[in-house]
Formats: sequence, C-alpha cells, structure tokens
Amino acid sequence: SLDYENQVFQHGSLKTGINFDKYDDIPVNIEGKQVEIKPQLEMSDCNMSDVFRENLSIAGYTKLTPIQKYAFPCLIDRHDLLGCAQTGSGKTVAFVLPLLHHIYNEGYYHPKSAYSSRVAVCMPKALIMAPTRELATQIYEVAVKFAYRTMIEPAVVFGGVSIKTQYMSLFRSGHMLVGTPGRIFDMYNRGFLSFENCRYVVLDEADRMLDMGFEPQINAILSGTDMPAKSERLNCMFSATFHDSVKRLVSNYMNTPYVMITVGQIGGTTDNITQSILSVPPHEKFGRLIDYLKTNEKVLVFTETKFNADRVEISLYEAGYKVVCIHGDRDQQERDMALSLFKSGKANIMVATGVASRGLDIPDVKRVILYDCPKNIDDYIHRIGRTGRAGNTGEAITFYSSLETSISRDLVNLLQKAKQDVPDFLRND
Repeated sequence: SLDYENQVFQHGSLKTGINFDKYDDIPVNIEGKQVEIKPQLEMSDCNMSDVFRENLSIAGYTKLTPIQKYAFPCLIDRHDLLGCAQTGSGKTVAFVLPLLHHIYNEGYYHPKSAYSSRVAVCMPKALIMAPTRELATQIYEVAVKFAYRTMIEPAVVFGGVSIKTQYMSLFRSGHMLVGTPGRIFDMYNRGFLSFENCRYVVLDEADRMLDMGFEPQINAILSGTDMPAKSERLNCMFSATFHDSVKRLVSNYMNTPYVMITVGQIGGTTDNITQSILSVPPHEKFGRLIDYLKTNEKVLVFTETKFNADRVEISLYEAGYKVVCIHGDRDQQERDMALSLFKSGKANIMVATGVASRGLDIPDVKRVILYDCPKNIDDYIHRIGRTGRAGNTGEAITFYSSLETSISRDLVNLLQKAKQDVPDFLRND
C-alpha cells in the first residue's frame, strides 16, 4: 500500500537531501583484477531487475554516486571487491542492492531449515558484518527499503538485547543477515544459524571491527563454521579508511585478484565539509560549545569519554536545550530512542562518543563539534563525516587544547590536503 511505502522510505536520508551533482568531479581509481568495469552512469544503465530500479527511484535517486557507479557492475558480475570511499558517499547502497539483486534472481527458498526437533535454523544467503549495533541497524533499514515488493526478508542481530527476541526475528526472516560479529557467532554456537547456503559476505568498516577486537569472531565465522570456502562466495569489504591490519582479512577471505575501487582520497575527507580547529582550554569548552548552539539546526557533539558525554548532556539539558546522548553504557532501548528523537528533530542536539562515528547516516546534520579532540586521525575523519553527507555541505568544529597534541601532525597534513585553513598554533605543536 502507499501508506506502507511511505513508512518504509521515510527513514534515513534516502528520500530527500541527496545532492547528486556534487559527486560528479570526485576522482575514481580502479586497481587489481584485470577486468573492464564499465561504470553505470545513468539509472537506466543499472543491469538489475526492474523492481530495484523502481525502488531507487522511489528512494529519491536521480543519479548514482561514484562508488555505486562502479560497485554495481563489479558485484553484479561477481568480482570480489574492496571499496574505499569517503564517508557519506553511498557505500551501503553500493553493496546492499547488488546482493539483493542476486538473491532475487536466484529464486526463493525458505531461509530456515529444521535441523532438529527443537530449533529452526536460519540459513541466510548473504551475511553482512558491521562493528556497531547502530551501523548494523542502519544497513538493515537500507536492505528493508530496497527489498520492498520482492519478498526478500532481511534480518538484523546485535548484542545488548535478548537473544530470544532476535531468534524470533530470524525465525520469521533471514534471506540477508546483518549483524555484529560477536552476536552472529553467539547465535551460530547456539544452533540458531547455519552458513551452509551463504554465498555473499560483506565486511563493512573492517578496520573498525579489528580495532574493536572482533578479529577472532570474524575468523571463526568465516573459517570455523559451515561457511562455504571463499572460492564459492562473493566477498566484499568496504570502508572510508584502509590500513595494513585489514590486509590480513583481505588475503585470507577474498579471492585474488580482486577489484579495488578508491573514490577520492583514502583516509581523506570530502571537501563538502568546512573544518575549523579552535584553540580552547579544557575549562572553556562548555562555554564555547554554547556559542555554537544558538540555532535550531541539528548538531552532533562528540566527546572522548562516556563520563564527558553524560556531563555535557546534563549541562545542556539544565540549560534548556533539546538534547539526547548515546554511548556504550546506554542500553539498546535508550540508544534507539536517542537516535529516533535526533533523526526526527524532536531533539536537535545529540552528544555521543565514538559509538556514533562510523557509518551512521543521520539526515540534515549541519554541524559536528568535536568537544574533545580525538586521539587518532581516523576517528577524526569518521566523526566529522557525520556531516556533509550525500553531496551536501556541513561544518566541523574541533576544540583543541595543548593536552591534545598526539594528532597534530596528521591533522595538519589532512587539512592541507583538503585545502582547509591550518591555524598557526597547530603547526607549532
């Protein structure tokens, strides 16, 4: 029904706010496997079933982003892919849509099998792993959008909520499974999952998953279960940054040679974001923060610690601001509620730790404020990347103090590459 269609497509920023023309001049580099990847420049070029082209149109796409132009034909032709693209560049749609296309064309099967008299086992055709609950949920919501009218039933699992509740979700669906590595492996060990039918594997934000200590679970899922060999799968890895630590995963779990698509600069930022680094002593931070909260625009404030996040949220609330907070010590219901209020605009300020820095697509965030300067450049890149998404412009303001010098050299290099102003105090640190 039309009501259901409106409900499905109103979440996230797919329906509105995509400035496609901003993408046209971003350079794209193709390396690796010696095959011709002919970009799909127009919507009509998409070699997909009509239902998916129609869903793209409903979602508000008039053009494809650079990563989508090249990833679509690469994955549809079944080439393993390593995609590196700047934040807000449409990576999620770039891998979700081709996988849905394959599942749709290969015909339907019931994604569950009665392995025992006690438990029905979910047997997904595609597995997508992400580092955080919020990113997994976002990928799942994108999958639900583009599975509209296909009968494909995505599912999502993550820690922090009842295993039983999520098992009941698997029982009702599961053609495409999205989740965090820890919960996925736990559900496999409990006999709720089998990967026997899995033919598509995606690792999203692989470097972040390694940073968070998920490598043992990833290895166990991909090589210690009934997962088919990598030669029998289509394998993808996507991230805004690419580090040496990811190369182990690439060599172990991707077929060689693979295609590597680089959009813009690896480890760089989009020039849609105006970056300002301000020298602010710790005791002046809250007062300076107030200076940038005088409008009703959506603002995302990042702190380094959960304690600081709670403290800033309480202080802003007491000052009369519509503010929510999200960090790792908040339970899933609290986190979901905070994100819902912020996305809907009922709260226009969200205070967060790094849990919200990867992949989250929150529409209309005009400004990101790094209340605490991150300790490494990758965290900086991902946090400011919550604005200036989908081709739109945004502003990132960082409060920098003399106690936060570990990032100074990398920050200078990044600002210079992005043609942003570099303050003298930063050059001298």
